[in-house]
Amino acid sequence: MTTIGEKIKKLRRDKGMSQSELAEKLGVTSQAISKWEKDISQPDIQTLPNIAACFGVAIDDLFEYSKEKKYEKISNTLEFNRDITAKEFLDMESFLKSEIDLKPDNYKPINLLADMYSVWVEILEKKSFDYAKRALELKPNSKDNMTLIFHALHGKNHDWNIGSHKDSIDFWKKILKAEPKNVSAYLYLLDDLMDAGRLSEAKEILAEARTVSKDTLYDTYEVQIEEIEHGFASVIDKYKALADKYPKDWRVLFHVANQFAQNEHYEEAIEYWLMSFEAMEKPRYTDMYDAIAQCYIRLGDKASAIGYYKKKKQLIKDDWGARYGYALDEIDEQIEELSRDL
Repeated sequence: MTTIGEKIKKLRRDKGMSQSELAEKLGVTSQAISKWEKDISQPDIQTLPNIAACFGVAIDDLFEYSKEKKYEKISNTLEFNRDITAKEFLDMESFLKSEIDLKPDNYKPINLLADMYSVWVEILEKKSFDYAKRALELKPNSKDNMTLIFHALHGKNHDWNIGSHKDSIDFWKKILKAEPKNVSAYLYLLDDLMDAGRLSEAKEILAEARTVSKDTLYDTYEVQIEEIEHGFASVIDKYKALADKYPKDWRVLFHVANQFAQNEHYEEAIEYWLMSFEAMEKPRYTDMYDAIAQCYIRLGDKASAIGYYKKKKQLIKDDWGARYGYALDEIDEQIEELSRDL
């Protein structure tokens, strides 16, 4: 494994610098550089940022990681960091692709690479939104910038051919041919079929799903299809009956809460989201608190919304062990924005 001294020596030589030139830039003696490169001593931690800046690399690039440490670093970066640079992205991509080249059926790097691309898209969409918003402020009637914002925020597309979910519907059907008992694939397929208005097909798929697998959410999908056909008012009692039937099933309760919120019954939605949260085992998801905060904002109660964002932050710390990262920073920004309007 390459030591930090060997790394400094290589970077210095690649830059065509002498030990004395590097020492002058860093404000240390030539003897100190020599000792680092011979692994007699190591630079102190306060010097590392200056060394990295001198060579135009990240501090992490000064260290050699084992393969498992690289995997761990990538996982942590994707989970906690949304300030990934292009160089960091390319370095992670290069490592994961090299792992796949060594063993094409290696699940771990394939899964991480898929996750990494998804995170990178999220980062780029955020950047696109920020710059399109700035451009729109300069030219408020620019349709181009409005379209960029629309795409970055995944707005509802009313073009039938675009919003028909053809590709995803075809994909889930292929998955089910290979894995006919895959409940998740059935649920994703039903979501797409209902959103595309293909209700007759959704009923057929739901009936098929029930013949090959059992899942309590199938009951909620049956009611949701009826809701789309006849309206929310016709199925309110059926949703309430589902909550009574499955008082300890957090997924059913979450689904019921969703439908009440979708139809602006925010107080009842909050009640069902709290029931869903209580029914969930640890570590619990933050979605319920997030949704409740949004409901309170729509009800005009920003103080309660702030309270649930604070609960969400504490939940991330208690149940998921996070002490830093973009998720916590994002909550602080939401609380700060709401607090300005109180």
